[in-house]
Amino acid sequence: YGQQVAAVALAEVGVREVGRNGGAEVARYIADAGGDPDAFPPWCAYFARWCHLVAAEQLDLETTCPPMPGAAKGWVRAGRGDLVRFLPNGARVYPDLATGDRGEYQPEPGDIVIWARKRDRGGVATIRKDRLRKGHAGIVTGHAGGLTFRTVEGNTNALGSATGDGVYEK
Repeated sequence: YGQQVAAVALAEVGVREVGRNGGAEVARYIADAGGDPDAFPPWCAYFARWCHLVAAEQLDLETTCPPMPGAAKGWVRAGRGDLVRFLPNGARVYPDLATGDRGEYQPEPGDIVIWARKRDRGGVATIRKDRLRKGHAGIVTGHAGGLTFRTVEGNTNALGSATGDGVYEK
């Protein structure tokens, strides 16, 4: 299942917004994942859920990936970033990325990574341990060891901004 989620995400790399948080593909991600595209919401988490929904449909499975807000902060506990694995039989939230405490967890394709961070400063997002300002979500596509992993993210840019312009592989 996770490999299929990653494949769906990778197939979308290169999609770009039209205007701010708009365009046919972005509207499809938002609407199919349960949002209102006419509100032009931040769409990184909608994209992550959309990838899970499409992969589940392709494999004739149900997904446990829940509806989500326009940003990932609904999933993030204050001051934390996590990796979440959604499987057909349930979900698990893995330890805190901000502290590096991950127990035995190893990121796998299809996992959703959620960053808790303060506001972007020149395209750079940083972990903020004291208070959650914004969240950002992406799909893990590969693991390079430890907490180093590759992702595909919606509503970002090459610099990592949460107010980006498309779908990028990182």
